[in-house]
Amino acid sequence: MQLIPAMDLINGKCVRLYQGEWEQQEYFQQSPLEWALKNEISGVTRLHMVDLDGAFTGNSQNKEILREVRKAVTIPIQIGGGIRTVAQAEQLINEGFDVILGTMLYKDPVSTVKLIQKYPDQLVASVDCKNGKVTLEGWTLGTDVSGVEFVQYLTRIGFKRIVYTDISKDGTLAGSNLKELSELMALKEAHPFSLIASGGIGCLEDLESLKALGVEEAIVGKALLSGAFTLERALEVCYAD
Repeated sequence: MQLIPAMDLINGKCVRLYQGEWEQQEYFQQSPLEWALKNEISGVTRLHMVDLDGAFTGNSQNKEILREVRKAVTIPIQIGGGIRTVAQAEQLINEGFDVILGTMLYKDPVSTVKLIQKYPDQLVASVDCKNGKVTLEGWTLGTDVSGVEFVQYLTRIGFKRIVYTDISKDGTLAGSNLKELSELMALKEAHPFSLIASGGIGCLEDLESLKALGVEEAIVGKALLSGAFTLERALEVCYAD
């Protein structure tokens, strides 16, 4: 199972939210550049970065910092947050990022299909759910679409990697939603894809549970930033035979 360390940015600073609530911000001292370099040196093979200014307000304050990080490390970086047009997605892909699409998947399906056909290996779908239903626009807008149904649709149109986040778990360190993840794993026979679990990972046992379930990739943010466990031990668990 691939371990993907995560950093969320607000106004250039590293931050984690609790259950996606803008008002519940916890800041960390690490600079984005130091964090990225440390992860690469430690053996991490992919990074996950989210522009929360872009996700919540549509106005990014983090473009230059993200570009600085992209130039400093050689490993892939998947970036999300407020990417809602073809032009935004293509600019980031041209700058060397993998692009995470969220709200755009739901609100602009025509452009989404065109993008995934053109960039099948550079796009990642982000499905963020609350009580099993898809949410949009920085988790502020609910829908009546179930996460499982939406993932089925996304795999049919060509997405190879899908991040699934249970918002109620995010930032809590209370463990992943194994029930919903199990339902998603069952969809693989029809349209194979790589499932990326996000939200709630708080201990090494949580990583072991995801690995036992067959999840291919796991995004870990707060647990690593707060020192719940070390990056070295997490890598040992994820890559052990």
